[in-house]
Amino acid sequence: MVKGLTKRSSNNLLLDGLDVRRLAQEFGTPLFVFFEGKIIENAQTVLNSLRLLGPKHRVFYACKANSNLAILKTIRQAGLDLEVNSGGELFKGLRAGFKPEQIIFNGVGKTETELIKAISVGLHCINIDSFSELDSIIAIAKDLRQEVSVALRLIPEIKDGGHQGLETGHSQGKFGFHPTQLEEACQKIKEAQPWVQLKGLHAHVGSQLVSPYSYQAALKRLLDLKREIENRFDFSLEHLNLGGGIPVNYLREELEYPHGCKGPSANFAQNFKASDLAKVLKGMLPEGLSLYMEPGRSIVGDTAFLLTQIIRKKFIRPGSAPWLIIDAGFNILLEALSYQWYFHLIAAERPEAPHDTGYFIGGPLCDGGDIFPIPGSDCPYYHRLLPRDMEEGDLLAFLDTGAYTLEQMTYYNGRLPAAAVMVTQEGEIRLIRRRETYEDLIAQDVL
Repeated sequence: MVKGLTKRSSNNLLLDGLDVRRLAQEFGTPLFVFFEGKIIENAQTVLNSLRLLGPKHRVFYACKANSNLAILKTIRQAGLDLEVNSGGELFKGLRAGFKPEQIIFNGVGKTETELIKAISVGLHCINIDSFSELDSIIAIAKDLRQEVSVALRLIPEIKDGGHQGLETGHSQGKFGFHPTQLEEACQKIKEAQPWVQLKGLHAHVGSQLVSPYSYQAALKRLLDLKREIENRFDFSLEHLNLGGGIPVNYLREELEYPHGCKGPSANFAQNFKASDLAKVLKGMLPEGLSLYMEPGRSIVGDTAFLLTQIIRKKFIRPGSAPWLIIDAGFNILLEALSYQWYFHLIAAERPEAPHDTGYFIGGPLCDGGDIFPIPGSDCPYYHRLLPRDMEEGDLLAFLDTGAYTLEQMTYYNGRLPAAAVMVTQEGEIRLIRRRETYEDLIAQDVL
């Protein structure tokens, strides 16, 4: 078993053998704690599942989920390739040791400068999102006299039924070409040969998907369009790309709430695996065609916890649950506000104690939205369950905080972002993101 978060009782997850008090004293809080072994395990699980369908299939980690250099290096060493969405992510990917031919460039708003860099270094593929972008790529490739491999991002018109803000596979969104635009796009590429080479098709249904059958529907759609393109334009496509979306079970277990209240939304408890995805896609791919995937959340989401400390305990109304004010607000866990995301919360030093007492949890920001309720819950009595007698100075842990957290931290209210450490496979604690200082708050300001 890899060192990390392990299930030890019916109601709690333990922080596997870690002295969290020592971590807080040495590195401060708030502090993200990552587990190298779990990252490697997740990466290889997805890769091995996809390879069950054929040896040529490839996994491109979506680094928007977490682009910390130590995380990227670990993922590269685990055998994955990389998907980037900006010049900044491309810079970090190259700095982390990925070769250009290992990198796919995705995204709806690639700039001219970013495209020049991507084409000049020879990335594996650029997923084109619009006619305007296609025109830019054609002009740049011709000007540089350098061939570029591309794929067309298409709208599969699939709604998975998951979190509304994370669905991207329908024409009410901002991503990709509608299938009715396919003929014009292919004609432009045909006329731009040999500088622009169409190598594949891309579709992304969304993140935290409900069912592996959404991928099956998307792949069927891409296969139909592939045949149409090849027949009409004499292209020979090499790959189909199904994007990311493999979910993480943030709920982990069924929680019991008194007073007849319901708990977190089922969207946070999706639990199909990469192996389930491989089963529903088996037999669909013709020989010689490569399948690409771009998972992010499923690689890093459950590989970390956020350690935070109770700053103040206060009572506002007689007879009501107390408020615990912690040192991590939505400046650290932005998705808790922007997507009303659920991160399971436990007492870090008493994880096996009964979590049966209700508390309101608030961050330190001067903002009424800086609270951590249970999304989707209708319970008016409390926000979170923790052991009784929680006090100032006690440590709490938000679980499954490896994805879209380091990437989204802010300096709001002059609060400093969190530091991060990694627990190596050998059990060593290594700093992977230093704690910032007040000087960092003004580093970009100009008087």
